Amino acid sequence: MAVSALDGIMAMHGSVLVFALPLWIVGHTHAPRWLVGTSVLVSTIMVVILQVGTRRGIDSNASATRAWHRAGWAFLAALPRP
Repeated sequence: MAVSALDGIMAMHGSVLVFALPLWIVGHTHAPRWLVGTSVLVSTIMVVILQVGTRRGIDSNASATRAWHRAGWAFLAALPRP
C-alpha cells in the first residue's frame, strides 16, 4: 500500500502541469488567456527534449530507483510554498 500511495503522489505531476497550472494562470494572475495553451505546449516540448537526456544511464532497477528518487525530490522542490 505504501508503494501505491507513493506512486500516486508521484503521478500527480501530469495533472499539475495540465490542469493546475492553467487554472492558476487564469485564476490568480493577470496574464493573457493564450498563455495557458502556450504553457502546456512549452511543457510538452520540454518533457520530450529532457526525457532523452535523463533516460541515459538508466539501464537497471537500481539506476531506475535512483532516478525515481531524484524526480520525487525535484517535484517536491518545485511545489509552490503557501
